[in-house]
Amino acid sequence: MIRQLRASRLCYAGWLVCIAVLALISTAASSNSGSGRYRPTPRLLVTTSSETQKSDHESIGYNKNTNPNKTGPFATTDLPLWDPRIVKKVTGLTPEQVSVTYWAPGTYLISWATGDGQVGVNPTPLDPKSVQSVVMFGTQHDKLDQQSEGTAETYTYKYSTIEGYSLLDYASPIIHHTFIKPSAKPGTTIYYKVGDPQRGWSSMVYNFTTTPDGFPFVASVMADSGQSSNTSDTLQGLLQPNRKANMLWNVGDLPYAGKS
Repeated sequence: MIRQLRASRLCYAGWLVCIAVLALISTAASSNSGSGRYRPTPRLLVTTSSETQKSDHESIGYNKNTNPNKTGPFATTDLPLWDPRIVKKVTGLTPEQVSVTYWAPGTYLISWATGDGQVGVNPTPLDPKSVQSVVMFGTQHDKLDQQSEGTAETYTYKYSTIEGYSLLDYASPIIHHTFIKPSAKPGTTIYYKVGDPQRGWSSMVYNFTTTPDGFPFVASVMADSGQSSNTSDTLQGLLQPNRKANMLWNVGDLPYAGKS
C-alpha cells in the first residue's frame, strides 16, 4: 500500500460538497405551491454521507478498524498489499482500476490505469504515449460498435527532499481518460471495454446505466475513503439494493501515494 502526505483540504472540500448538496435538498424541500399546503418539490436525495478514516467528525460505526490510540489521517490501518481486494491481478499494460464518472448530461468519463506505479528515489515515469486510450462501447454485451479515444498521463510526487521525513518519491502508472457519449436513452445499460487495439483490452466487459433525466434521483455519497477495511464496509453498505442509488459519489480522498 502506498500513501501520500495527507491533503486535508481535499477532505474538507469533499465535506463542503456534501453540505452544499444538503443545502440544495433543504431548498428544494421548502418549495411550496398551492394555497398554504406544504408541497415539497423533490430535487435530489442523498442517502448516506460517511467518512471511513478516523477523525473528530467520523460517524459512529465506521471506526471499528481504527487505532484507538491515534487520531487524524493515520489512525485507520491500511489494507496490506497482499489483500485480495487491492492486489494487482494483471501484468504488463493490461488495463486495471477501471472507473466511470458522470461528467455532463449524456457524457461519461471512463478512466483506468496501465503499468506499475513506482516507489523510490527519482523513479523514471512510464511513457504515456506508449499505449492508446481507447474505449469500445455499445448497448449489447457482445456488440461494442462505438469507439472513442482519449488521452493518457503520468504524475510524480517528490517526497524524498522533505526534511524531517523518511519518504520516497512516487511515479504513477499510466492513467487514461476517455470521454464517451452513448446515443442511448436515460436508464439504458451501456457495455464497454478499455485498452489498446495493439496491446490488448481489459480482461472483462464492464457496464453502467445511463443517468435518469428526471427525479427522483438517489445519490449515495462517501468521503475520505482511503484503502482500509472500513472502505469496503462503507461501500457494501452504500451499494445495498434497498438504497436504490442511481449513483455512488466519492468526493475523495481515495488512494494515497508516497510512503510504503
